[in-house]
This record gives sequence, structure tokens and C-alpha cells, in this order.
Amino acid sequence: MTTFVRHWGELAAAAAWVAAWIWIALHIHALRMRVASGGGESLWADAWNRLAKNRMAIISAWTISVIGLACLVGPWLLDATYGITYFAQNLPLGAVPPSWSNHHWFGTDPHGRDVLVRVLVGGQISIAVGIVGGTVAATVGTLYGTISGYAGGKIDEVMMRIVEALYALPFMLIVIVLGAVLGAVFEEKQKEQDAADAQQQAPSAKIRRTESGAEDAKKQEQGAKGSSIFILLFVAIGLVAWPTLARVIRGQVLGLKRREFVLAAHAIGTSPWRIIRWHLIPNILGIVIVYTTLMMPSLVLSEAFLSYLGLGVPAPLASWGSLIADGATVMDVHLWRLAFPATIMCVTLFAFNFLGDGLRDALDPKLRGVD
Repeated sequence: MTTFVRHWGELAAAAAWVAAWIWIALHIHALRMRVASGGGESLWADAWNRLAKNRMAIISAWTISVIGLACLVGPWLLDATYGITYFAQNLPLGAVPPSWSNHHWFGTDPHGRDVLVRVLVGGQISIAVGIVGGTVAATVGTLYGTISGYAGGKIDEVMMRIVEALYALPFMLIVIVLGAVLGAVFEEKQKEQDAADAQQQAPSAKIRRTESGAEDAKKQEQGAKGSSIFILLFVAIGLVAWPTLARVIRGQVLGLKRREFVLAAHAIGTSPWRIIRWHLIPNILGIVIVYTTLMMPSLVLSEAFLSYLGLGVPAPLASWGSLIADGATVMDVHLWRLAFPATIMCVTLFAFNFLGDGLRDALDPKLRGVD
């Protein structure tokens, strides 16, 4: 029961991950059944059929789903089966190569920590950066580009000049500055909250506070700080990755707003926001999905680069980037510390790229009806 409570967040995320893939599979099945029953083939049904014929895209989708599920469920299974946890150290053991006999299948680091569980937990962080950062960038870029393209005139010109100004600044510099600013704001809020909590505590409660209680409170504080850094990292990377998508969406909207169905909606008095929501965004959703999928590998690499520079997640937590950085310094003696995280990250990035290419081919209207 203790193991279950310790990993309840990972198990909940794993359940959500599985539920999302089941929903996608059921939706695809429903589209195929509709076509088989003679209900007509929509653009989405035709896209799913073409995607199903792309073996590399399907293999990539399965690869991403398996790696994601392993990263979420793997730490819980290792803890429940062999008692291997992420923070557990075994200094007398030290760095040992991979072995089946001691259950350290990816070996250990100099602190005796299991490399496999660190790779799995690091995968949670790296994949989350790609998914959450991609979602933030897609949301901001879609709304910004749609509003700019539909408004036109001076509004469009000003909004595009802002995008061009963001293009002139280095990507990593913006991420570092934005992360530092948001981090300073969060630290100030956290200090105010800690001071308010300290004032609310009764003096007797402070006297009865034991050493173990203080240690638990310190761990909770470190966990809260780590979680806040994750959120800041997700938001910072996502907020600087949207300009390219915004320009793509703007170009699509400039063509769509002159189409008959948009002109008819405008003629009957439909509000601009309703036109954007119900007529423009659904018609550019395919482009958003494709671009977001193709953008995720670059976001994962950006997080890996920041972690490589020491600007990513703080120790003792680790992502694939920080694990690769640590392994690169000792690759001549402890090759397994570099080989395993680098291999898994490369496989994941290739899978995202192949899936994005498959979605691009499947959702291209020019290829509809072409095998």
C-alpha cells in the first residue's frame, strides 16, 4: 500500500495515458465502421485510413505509447518488485555495469543509484516537456495566428512585427531569461506564503516539532520547488516556440476567410469570435496537429540542451539531457551511463518525427483519395 501511495501520481498519469490511446483507437474504429456502413468517408476517416497504411507511422505511434507507459509504470514496478527507488543510494556498491543477477539491468552510477529507474523518471520529465510545451505553443500560436489573419489591416501588421521581433532574439536566450524572471516571481510568492504559514503556526506546535517532522517538511519543500521548476520550464519553452506556428496559421486563415462559408457566416451577422471558433479553427486543426507533433522533438532537445548546460531540472532529479551530460563525462569508463539514456532519447525523437511525417501525409487534402 505504501508503494502504491508513493507512486500514485505516476499511476494516475499512466491510466490517463492508456485512456487517451484507447480513446484514439475507439475513435478510429468508429470512423472505419461509419465508412463500412455506407455513411460516407469524411476527411478525418480518409486521413486515418491513409495513416493506418503508413507502417513507419504506426510503429512510431506504438513506440511512443510503449516508452511513455514504461516511463510512467516502470518506477512503480521496480519499487514493488525489487525495492529499487529513484532516490535510493548504495554508496558501497558504487558504479557497476549492467547485470541481470543484481537486478540493475542498466547498471548504476557512482552513488549506487539504478540507471534504469533514473532513465524512466527522466523520460517522464523529457516527454512531459515535449507534450506540455507543444500544447502551450500550439494553443498560443493557433489563437495568435488566427486572430492576426482574420483581423487583417493594422492589427495584423502590428502582430506580425511582434513575431518578427521574437524571431530576432535567440531561442535559448529567451528561455533562460523567461525562466529566470518567472522563477524570481515564484520564489517571492513562495517566501510570502512561507512567512504567512509560519505566523499561523501556534508556538506550542513549533516546540513539539520533531526532527523527523522537520526533515519531512524539508523534503516536501524541495518537492514543491522541483515541481514549480518543471512548470516554469514547460511554460518557458512553450511560450517561445509558438511564432513559427502562428505564421503558418495566419497564412491559412488569410485564404480561408475569403471562402464562401466564412463570408456567409459574416453576412448573417455571426460574431468574429464565433467565426474563428466554429469555422476557422476546425479547418486548420489538421495543420496544428501535424506541426505540434513535429515540434515535440525539438522541444525535448531544447530541454536536453538546457539540462546539459545545468539550467534544466535541479538535482537530484534528472532528465534525459542531464543523464546524457553526466554520462558523457565518464563515457570512457562507464559507457552504459551514456549509452542507455542516449539510445532511448534518440528512439523517442525518431518516433515523434516519423509519426509527424505520417500525420502530415495523412492530413494533406491534396492526397485525399490517393493511395
